[in-house]
Amino acid sequence: MIPLETQNPAELIRGIKNRVLLIHDVDDQATPNEPSRKVAEQLKNIELFETKALGHSQLLKKKRVVKKSLDYIKNT
Repeated sequence: MIPLETQNPAELIRGIKNRVLLIHDVDDQATPNEPSRKVAEQLKNIELFETKALGHSQLLKKKRVVKKSLDYIKNT
């Protein structure tokens, strides 16, 4: 098994054919947001939901992010 740290997430996502909700914070200091934007622009099955000022680890602590995720699952 190849460690995830050595993989390019954008390349991993390209192999997924199902619809994907990609959640990324524009202020994420751990993982740059630009690759998420690029892959969402290139692939029709990717929906990018960008947040602001949540960083890398606060995403799932916010009600609006959880709501968006649940709504996406319900409508997929």
